[in-house]
Amino acid sequence: MPEKKERADGAARGTARRRARFAVKSDGGRISRPLLVAMIVILAGGAYLFWPRGGGAPTGIGEQLTVVTADSTATAAPRSGSVTIQEEQQAIVPETPSGGSTETVRNPEPVEPEPTVTDPKPQAKSQPAAEAPEKPRITPRPSGSWAVQIGAFQTEDNAKNLVSSMAEKGVTAQVRAAGTSSGAIVYRVWIGWFSSRQEALDYGKQERRIIGDSYPVHR
Repeated sequence: MPEKKERADGAARGTARRRARFAVKSDGGRISRPLLVAMIVILAGGAYLFWPRGGGAPTGIGEQLTVVTADSTATAAPRSGSVTIQEEQQAIVPETPSGGSTETVRNPEPVEPEPTVTDPKPQAKSQPAAEAPEKPRITPRPSGSWAVQIGAFQTEDNAKNLVSSMAEKGVTAQVRAAGTSSGAIVYRVWIGWFSSRQEALDYGKQERRIIGDSYPVHR
């Protein structure tokens, strides 16, 4: 009886040791050695299967790779929208007839039309300034109610000398004697005649360089 009990206890202890060897965690909370070895083998196999043969980082699941051999003339398709329009444009090569030469035709560059500059405001033609019409010269009349006085003297000889001076310049003048309120006599030199005071005034302005200062007087 004691021998059978010892055998049973030994078998139970052996079974417990085998179970503990293949358990996920040991009594201390650690992963068992066989399970850890199995996990390392699985990870190494997966890395070997999914690691690219050309080197570099492994690609994501479902990502397509383009393999170009040394003698391949095909161009790999672009992966993303980073390819610009200029890169996609290629030279147009026409078909070569038998016995002819091949010429490469490049895409012509667009030519912008030159802007047409127009003058918004047409220049007005310069016109000569209109000359003001000349006023007709005023000359004394044979008769009239107005005269131009160019001097007054108390001595008759002085008045006659002024008349002579005007005659040398081509101006006809005359002496007119008149009494004053005090009873004295004044000898005035007049040039006449004119139909209105304004006409006599305009004549004095016209001939001022010759006759000097003057003013119109009524006859």
